[in-house]
Amino acid sequence: WTEDPVLSVAPFAVDMSGVKHVSLSGLEVRHSRATGILANDGVQNVTIQNCIVANHGANGVLIEGVSSGIKDSIVFDVGCVGMHVHGGDMHTLTPGHMFADGNVVSLMARYRQTYQPALHR
Repeated sequence: WTEDPVLSVAPFAVDMSGVKHVSLSGLEVRHSRATGILANDGVQNVTIQNCIVANHGANGVLIEGVSSGIKDSIVFDVGCVGMHVHGGDMHTLTPGHMFADGNVVSLMARYRQTYQPALHR
């Protein structure tokens, strides 16, 4: 082994649920049992940019909210979906203004292999 083994018992490496007006930039997020970066429960104006997200058991990034998203980041080696980006309200037809721009996603669906796309919108 060239590196010490890493064992995480946390379901998420970064949990940003419910936050507003937050930006993550230039981080390397690795090794969680489930999702690398979780941002749900009505997040608003959350931006993840220039990050590396890798080696997670489930999704790389999961963002659900309004006016939020991920850009110019690299997501790889995840068990399920690379990036899960959802927003708005389909019952009231409120737009989400979510984005996923300039990202590179590879080696997803390592664990669950049916309908696990690079980007789920």
